[in-house]
Amino acid sequence: MAVIYFRMLNEVLTHHKPDSWDSESYTNKRYKQVQVFGMEHSRVLEEFSSDLRSRVEAVYRVQNPYLYGRYKLRVEQLQLRNDNVYEEKWYHPIAEDDMNVVMEYNCDYRRYTNPSLAQYNSKKPRFYKTPEAAEESVPTPTRLWWC
Repeated sequence: MAVIYFRMLNEVLTHHKPDSWDSESYTNKRYKQVQVFGMEHSRVLEEFSSDLRSRVEAVYRVQNPYLYGRYKLRVEQLQLRNDNVYEEKWYHPIAEDDMNVVMEYNCDYRRYTNPSLAQYNSKKPRFYKTPEAAEESVPTPTRLWWC
């Protein structure tokens, strides 16, 4: 299993790594959080209302080559079947304590330390079309992350 993981990791980082990712070894970690500034920071905040934008403390990019590789494989499968492939952004509120769980297990709410109805309903993860809708779904004021 470890050999397959490292082969896939190497393939993703060698041939499919997004230009915005920095080159770093993932030998002892599965993902990396990078605080972003400048144009990348501004592009993310454009999607937030001015009220919500004023409360954003920081913006991070998560570089997870394993999940990104799974995504690229799925896109390729759909293209080979001649399916239309398009991307949409959805938001999923998480508590700061669950950030590592989210990155390790791909938004699997069953592993969260404090799951709430804002995160799942009827055994399905819940995602929201806008950051504001995700924030409104959280019953108490809290520091949120979106994935």
